[in-house]
Amino acid sequence: MAPFERIAKAGGLLAVGLCAMIAAFAAPAHAQSKADYCHHYADRAVHQAHDSHKWHCHFSGARWHEHWQGHYGWCLSVPRSTSRRESRIRQRRLHHCHDDYYHH
Repeated sequence: MAPFERIAKAGGLLAVGLCAMIAAFAAPAHAQSKADYCHHYADRAVHQAHDSHKWHCHFSGARWHEHWQGHYGWCLSVPRSTSRRESRIRQRRLHHCHDDYYHH
């Protein structure tokens, strides 16, 4: 094999190897961003649940529990749009409850 053929072959193998490395690291990066997002989601959900108790909102159901792991696991199992909607619903209900708590 001529020297330039060896270089071309080695370059091709290098390119294939780099593509495989990029693909291997790209998937965990996406998975990690979902995990990071859900970590933040669970922190916020627990904080919102705590506020609902502090302000005597009397909310009930899975939306209002203070179990971080439950919120985190649920977030991982649904599309991001679903968890965002859930967080917005909690925020709106808390806003109304907070206003009632401090204006009565």
